[in-house]
Amino acid sequence: MKDAEHQYREALAAYVKLSRANDTIERRIMGHKPLPAGMSVSQFAVLEALLHKGRLTHHEVARKILKTRGNITSVVDRLEGLELVARRRCDTDRRRVYLELTDRGRTVARSAFERMREAITAEMSVLSPDELVELARLCKKLGTAKRYPLPAGEGP
Repeated sequence: MKDAEHQYREALAAYVKLSRANDTIERRIMGHKPLPAGMSVSQFAVLEALLHKGRLTHHEVARKILKTRGNITSVVDRLEGLELVARRRCDTDRRRVYLELTDRGRTVARSAFERMREAITAEMSVLSPDELVELARLCKKLGTAKRYPLPAGEGP
């Protein structure tokens, strides 16, 4: 019984530290003001996915940024209203709609991505290169463990 209790306490302590570190690092990165005023992290994630992957469907974007398609629709509506993203119907399958950056969207995405990259690099610099590799390895191990199925539409 002691082993199970000890394992629980260690797992809980690690989970709390991971959660607090994530919250703290996100606040610190956002403290650099890498995103244009009023832009959400989800909006940036859509722009970044389109910037680096090219045109994608709503479903593909949702999978890339780990959100549901329902979430993506409202985010894309906002980006389209700001003329950063355009919806384009597929020529061969009219049911398929692609998302792509407008020229303005590409400019905004590149600028925000560069500022985000600088902020992330600055905040993660407390770790050595070897520690960054180890942290990434451990996070991937946690994130890809096949323990329990995630609810439909969630996960990588």
